Amino acid sequence: MYEAVRGFCPDAIIHLAAVVSVQECIEKPALNFDVNVGATKVIAEAARLAKVARIVFASSAAVYGDASTPPLGESDPSSPASPYGWAKSASESLLTLFAEYYQLHPVIFRYFNVYGPRQDPSSPYSGVISVFNRRMAARNAVTIYGDGEQTRDFVSVRDVARANLIAATRESIPAGCYNIATGRARSLNQIHDILREIYPDAPPPAFAPSRQGDIRYSCGDPSKTRAALGFSAEVSLEEGLQELAAI
Repeated sequence: MYEAVRGFCPDAIIHLAAVVSVQECIEKPALNFDVNVGATKVIAEAARLAKVARIVFASSAAVYGDASTPPLGESDPSSPASPYGWAKSASESLLTLFAEYYQLHPVIFRYFNVYGPRQDPSSPYSGVISVFNRRMAARNAVTIYGDGEQTRDFVSVRDVARANLIAATRESIPAGCYNIATGRARSLNQIHDILREIYPDAPPPAFAPSRQGDIRYSCGDPSKTRAALGFSAEVSLEEGLQELAAI
């Protein structure tokens, strides 16, 4: 990685690589540590040696866990409820350490629930929206784990990509953690209802027990990100779901 960074000499590195499945991180703790923490160390060290100051890092709302009451702000305590959330929190701490001692300039994005085109619905680890869309488009029932009243802050990948571009190229962004969120919580039942309007022939959902490590309520406060980056999410959930259905 150092040879690649030194050879290319970028202005910034956007570090998105991760094992993103909470369940897989529970089942494979060594893989979770190697990829979700170890790879961050590799990136940070390569940046330090090649004198690339800015790292844009994909963290997660999972660092908040269930300890705080939404909407979640960056000053709320980190209390991960899963090995995945712990690994993201550990990577944040590592980058903060490199910023203090080695003049790195990390911009840490706590993504909430990202969805959008090209998210693989055939993967057992893909996002709930892509799974719901694929199954309901095929007129199959979806499975909702729990009662469906758990909430998430769903943010379009188009907004996420725009935030990453701003973070990698704008000069005056302070280092630190920022929520990438809409500030609006939507339940899984609401997601299903919106998609039922798009696919009226889809059957009702099936319900199954909640899964270990799942967070009950999640919604981000985007005000710090708006003030520091001039960024606000622009794609509404209804617009994003219509976009998925049109593909």
